[in-house]
Amino acid sequence: MGSSAVSLILGSFTVRGRPDKPLLMAKGHTDGFGFLRNVAINPHLTPAKRDNELVNVCDEHPSILGLGLDDDVALVVRGNRFAVIGKGGVAVYDNQPKEGAWYFWLKPGDLFNLASWKKVQ
Repeated sequence: MGSSAVSLILGSFTVRGRPDKPLLMAKGHTDGFGFLRNVAINPHLTPAKRDNELVNVCDEHPSILGLGLDDDVALVVRGNRFAVIGKGGVAVYDNQPKEGAWYFWLKPGDLFNLASWKKVQ
């Protein structure tokens, strides 16, 4: 997947598109490469204490799935699915309320379906 800014640009919606301002959503600076369609990626999630940042992005853009990546984690994407590998976790923001949060965690070894926005059992 890449790390840091490289992972940001792989989705179709980018956050932190304006380096001159600390904005998550900057008009005219939100188009990524779209390797993962309808996805916004936010790296360094836990170390930078960014757990709640994608909540507003997904609220304003409900068709966007947010993926928050910890350091030391990677996604192996095949078709509409990805596997989580490495040591960290992936927070999934699907704009649905969870117990105490607006996201849920995937851990290494978990599989996720990007078409249905569901964890693969």
